[in-house]
Amino acid sequence: MIHQIVATNALGEKLDLDLFNPWATGVAVKEVTGIGPVKAEVSYEKFALIDGGLFKGVKVGTRNTVLTLIPIGEDIEMVRNRIYEIFPVAETIDLQIRTNLRIAHLDFYVESVEPNIFSENQEIQISLMAMNPFWRSSAAQTERMIRFNAADPMFEFPEWSPAQPNARLIFSEERYDHLRTIRYNGDAPTGIIITFTFKSTVTRLSIDNRTTGEGMTFAKAAMFYPDEQLVVDTRDGYKTITHKARGQESHVAGLITPQSQWIRLYRGDNVFSLEFDADPSAVDTTIEFETLYRGL
Repeated sequence: MIHQIVATNALGEKLDLDLFNPWATGVAVKEVTGIGPVKAEVSYEKFALIDGGLFKGVKVGTRNTVLTLIPIGEDIEMVRNRIYEIFPVAETIDLQIRTNLRIAHLDFYVESVEPNIFSENQEIQISLMAMNPFWRSSAAQTERMIRFNAADPMFEFPEWSPAQPNARLIFSEERYDHLRTIRYNGDAPTGIIITFTFKSTVTRLSIDNRTTGEGMTFAKAAMFYPDEQLVVDTRDGYKTITHKARGQESHVAGLITPQSQWIRLYRGDNVFSLEFDADPSAVDTTIEFETLYRGL
């Protein structure tokens, strides 16, 4: 069940629509359409004399969400003008929806705002278009950072032995595990942002999602040197590789091998492996991602 809808325009102005208490803002929500999974667009060719067709590809289209609002209260015109301010035509807004199970948001273009001013019961229909069809989770805990290098505590309390008064106590130990499992709770595949920070020289490295078979291998003519960074963004619409060194950034495409595939996360457990030609502590790797939903 939907509890709340919050619209925020480019100026940061908000309209908080509480579906159970419309009198708080003077706006009641009559209907909301276009928040479920977006229809897929299947591309195919028909045969002249053969049954069926030839599949060419499939993609998810753009999202069209329509809000039907009812101004209530004593000053209907003031409420109507407030809606115009929050939903400026041809500009962008952020729409957040809270349900029993999810809090998600998406950026929309305001396509139209149509009031029926001369109707006995005034309504305002707002059409919103989103180029990205997937809702993004607003919950902070859905953003993860995965480290392949970590410190393991060796004990939990101090100790001292008279037999070895000069003995060194180990509080923690750096470990390296080339496998990491990421649990992804979204229902739409999502891209990731991988940051490799080099602690010493590395010539070649690869990262793979063993669950799906997708993998990326990076190689450089020389080497990756200490304090250099490689940031790989596999999200749809971005897909970039950025090399950072000595305070400068450059977008590079030649570092990735032709056999590589852009890695994504899929619903459930995703087992990642990291391999490189150097000491295990030579690369500090982090993975960040957003949780995406097909519909609410």
